[in-house]
Amino acid sequence: MAYQEGATATNKETGQRYIFRGGKWEELTPPPTSARMMGANLSPTTQGAMTFGQGATFNMLDELAGAAALGQMGQSYAMGGTNVAPTRADYTAPRDIVRGGTERFADTNPNLALGLERN
Repeated sequence: MAYQEGATATNKETGQRYIFRGGKWEELTPPPTSARMMGANLSPTTQGAMTFGQGATFNMLDELAGAAALGQMGQSYAMGGTNVAPTRADYTAPRDIVRGGTERFADTNPNLALGLERN
């Protein structure tokens, strides 16, 4: 089977997307800053709250946010609420929003971020 240049495919298990370029399949990654930029553009108060949450959960708030979102999508899919199976992106996007927000807060308020994380 010959693939056409620029053809795309998605791994149904992981959600990873691929594009056919130059005779081979390459990973087609979303812009790495999209979810992190959303977090970085949140209000400083929200970023501070996320930083405090990171400290209170032993730096696991970002992972918990991703797991909660993935669990919600999985439950909705299992109960017939949606026909779209959860993908890796359903986990990484919320995780990266939290990471982007806490990173921006630490960049702009390094001393306060250190104090909030050590609560």
